[in-house]
Amino acid sequence: MPSPGVSPDPRPLVAPLKQIPIKFSPFDQHHYQRLIRAREEVIRHVLHGLIPALGLTTALDAGAGLASFRKPLRTVG
Repeated sequence: MPSPGVSPDPRPLVAPLKQIPIKFSPFDQHHYQRLIRAREEVIRHVLHGLIPALGLTTALDAGAGLASFRKPLRTVG
């Protein structure tokens, strides 16, 4: 509670957030995201068979793009 005769500080306690525009690529569209998830499932399925059969210990995501398949490669070991 402010002291008598002292007006409260009109400044906000937290600075307002600035909006940062994000430019999406064509591959951020819903139908492409579904396709990417389907590819991830195929990668996981194939690797679960190949890893023990061939004794694989490393992988390389050498496709074009933003390392879309890094996560599924990491999750299978």
